[in-house]
Amino acid sequence: MTLKTLGRHLFHQHLKYIVITLLFLSGLLLILDLLNNIDDILSTKNNIVWATIEYALLRLPSIMLLMMPFAILLASLLFLSRLSQTQEILAIKAIGVPFYRFLFCLLPAGLSMCLLFFTTSEWLIPYTMVKLQNWEQQSTGTDPKKQPDPISKTAHSLWLKEDNDFIAIDSVRYDGKILDGVRIFIRDPNNIITQQITAQKAEWLNNDWTLQQGQVVHISQTNLGSFSLSVENFVDRLWKTSLRPDYIVQSSLGAEYLSLLELSDFSKPDFVGANSKYYYESWFYRRIFAPLSCLIMILLASPNAQLIPRRTTLSHNILISIGLGFLYFVLDGILLTFGQTGILQPLLAAIAPLLIFTAVGFWGLIRSDE
Repeated sequence: MTLKTLGRHLFHQHLKYIVITLLFLSGLLLILDLLNNIDDILSTKNNIVWATIEYALLRLPSIMLLMMPFAILLASLLFLSRLSQTQEILAIKAIGVPFYRFLFCLLPAGLSMCLLFFTTSEWLIPYTMVKLQNWEQQSTGTDPKKQPDPISKTAHSLWLKEDNDFIAIDSVRYDGKILDGVRIFIRDPNNIITQQITAQKAEWLNNDWTLQQGQVVHISQTNLGSFSLSVENFVDRLWKTSLRPDYIVQSSLGAEYLSLLELSDFSKPDFVGANSKYYYESWFYRRIFAPLSCLIMILLASPNAQLIPRRTTLSHNILISIGLGFLYFVLDGILLTFGQTGILQPLLAAIAPLLIFTAVGFWGLIRSDE
């Protein structure tokens, strides 16, 4: 058997283990999620069966992305354990193939999952999450203009910047076409506020925004250096802005639901949003490097699988690998928080878990080969 034939065989078998494990874990978690949200599904006015299928399809990508690294870890451990127990790894070594060359044969499956991970997080998740939020609003069967059902309602307002002006929004609902609690601060070229517009609600009608039930405070500076105020109340007022509902919805979502290009735009110094620059920058680098966790999981499983027939039991090594994987996720979450708050540089926070557990994986390989 040539190395090319061996690699093709291992790729198909390894990928089969990963797909089966991923589908099993994702399906199990999806069932639990359906049971947890069954009241919302049953409350829809649509066909119950179709509503369940639609909800499941919208939730499945995020569940699969969540379970993918753990599924790869478990599948790789089971796959390598089977090869080791049936002496296939020993036979491969006997024909002159070093263990590290054998591990290279596992890279294609890992790289395929890296590509799937990135594709899902970059394109599929942002699309499905917005659709899911719209579905949840429509399933209530209420008029969104009469009853608030916010897409985003945080402890602090959503802040946006347009040219030299600032916009604060309390909550965003109905696909971004209704905004509650809008405050617009208009500034002159010297960054001095000249107008403050406050409205209870802004509604997207005929490709334009209409501010409702608010007032305009005109601020002017006198020759003596003091300021004078004049107040103008309004029922409806046209709001000329380039901000469209889709952009506002994207701004109101968490960074995990934004695309890489959107994260790059939100990381710019002149952007003012619901979170700090560090927050979006951390998620930007995490989006780039997170797919590599699929390869880390294979690396963490490899040394323990090699030790199974010689030194310890299968269950013991499964616990070791699961423990290492759990520590990776814990460390990754902690460092991501440090990056979001500016304690660590966002780039360092994104790559540190990968570097640390790559070193752990190689140390385990060296130790297991002694």
